[in-house]
Amino acid sequence: MDKNRSSLIRLDDDQAVGLGDSRKSPAYFCRRKPVAVTRELVAELVAKGKGTGKGIRLCLHEGPDALLHDMIVVQYAGQCFRSHKHLEKDESYHMIEGEMGVVIFDDEGKVVDACRMDTSNTMVYGVGTGMYHTNFPLTDVVVYHESRPGPFSPGDSVFPPWGPDGENEEAVREFVAELTRLLP
Repeated sequence: MDKNRSSLIRLDDDQAVGLGDSRKSPAYFCRRKPVAVTRELVAELVAKGKGTGKGIRLCLHEGPDALLHDMIVVQYAGQCFRSHKHLEKDESYHMIEGEMGVVIFDDEGKVVDACRMDTSNTMVYGVGTGMYHTNFPLTDVVVYHESRPGPFSPGDSVFPPWGPDGENEEAVREFVAELTRLLP
């Protein structure tokens, strides 16, 4: 590591990061600031996440109680976060690598917006408070920066009755295929 850049980290550096397990995916939490996210660090994260079945994330914040949650999220083809909304929080996505779909629904499950994100066209997308949404990879690997207010609360996400809960893989595949057809 460059001695003049204390912001550079590696995932195997216990002084810089600690591995936790969030509900969504294994998560590395940064133990110090500043933090620089390099292409090398993203490649390391992608490699570590392969085979988890859930993806992986690097949290630039120290833990669930932080007031701002900044995360580098890696998802793999076939994964889809369950449709949900946050009653008191906006969130945004900023593409780093790959291509993904983001879909917004009304309370009854009708699609109100569908966006194809990549690194050359729509790179940033903001989701408002109280909007049901989901996102899913359109390439083998997708890497994005997600940001939203903290702290984390177990009741933070509200799940609709109309979307797949993730238990039935075939239902999730059909749901994602239907949503993919709606993307521009």
